Amino acid sequence: KTVFATIEATLQKNRNLTEDYLCKEIVEKVDIGVCADIEIEPGLDVVEIMAQIQLAIDKIICPKINFYTLNQLVNEGYHSEDIFLGPKLVHGFLKDSEVEKAQLPSEIHASDIIAVLMEVKGVKSVKNLLMTAYNELGLPLSKSTTNQSWVLPLSGEVKPVFNATVSKLLLFQKNIPFLLSENQQMQ
Repeated sequence: KTVFATIEATLQKNRNLTEDYLCKEIVEKVDIGVCADIEIEPGLDVVEIMAQIQLAIDKIICPKINFYTLNQLVNEGYHSEDIFLGPKLVHGFLKDSEVEKAQLPSEIHASDIIAVLMEVKGVKSVKNLLMTAYNELGLPLSKSTTNQSWVLPLSGEVKPVFNATVSKLLLFQKNIPFLLSENQQMQ
């Protein structure tokens, strides 16, 4: 109740004249599991590569919104009239591009995940990529959100979150698979 009261007060304080907010809801999260066979270059630290892969997937599925200082944005070339546009925030300033990326998606594309994985140093190829959306009980949401190879459809009303525990990322070096123990994988 305290959080909703704070949200209500902040919205009312910063709304435009003749605007009102009719409802405030909690956005539910949905876990996304990714399964893929990933060929990596020989001689690399497999645990480090796995950590980089999981971070890259998380960045695509659940883009983060960062707060920036005034100096950081000015140094990046932003003008003060653009920086101070909008309500005063407690923790700094936001970039519009990051806020737009963090909107609730209606689908996740495998091509986006493959593209970001190919940018990880040491990754040579990505094969057999499948995506599944899971509910809070750990069960697949529906048949249309299970083992999707190209596009994972979502309702557009849930926040997708990468879950490494329901994912299976198999690394290969020279066609030999590496199995990481649970304590070696990022949780």
